[in-house]
Amino acid sequence: MIIKSRTDIKTTVSELENMKSEVDPNRINEVEKEIKRIQSGSKSEDDSAYLINFHYDNDRYAIIHNLRIVYNKEQSNQVAQIDHLVINRSLQCFVFETKSVSEKLEITEDGEFIRYF
Repeated sequence: MIIKSRTDIKTTVSELENMKSEVDPNRINEVEKEIKRIQSGSKSEDDSAYLINFHYDNDRYAIIHNLRIVYNKEQSNQVAQIDHLVINRSLQCFVFETKSVSEKLEITEDGEFIRYF
C-alpha cells in the first residue's frame, strides 16, 4: 500500500527557471546546472519508486516516498530526507537512498565510494 507518493519537482524547477532572469549573468550556468542536477536526480528517484511500487505495492507492505523528517524545528531545524521507506507487517523498515551519478565512481577495497568530478 502506498502511503505517500513521489513529490513532484515541477514547482522547484519553475522557481529556478524564474531565478535565471534575476541572477547575475555570470551565475546563470550555476542555476542551469542545479536544474539539470534536480531533474536527473528526480528521474532516478522516479525509476526507483516505480520498481519499488511494482514489487511491494500490496497489503503486506507500506510504502512512503520522499519522507521529510524535521527534528527540533524551533531550535535547530535539523532535517532528514528519506527517498523511499518500505515497512513490512513485522515492522521491519527498509530505507532506500537513490543516487544518480554522471561522473566517475569508484569503490575501494574497503567499500568506500570515491566520486570524481
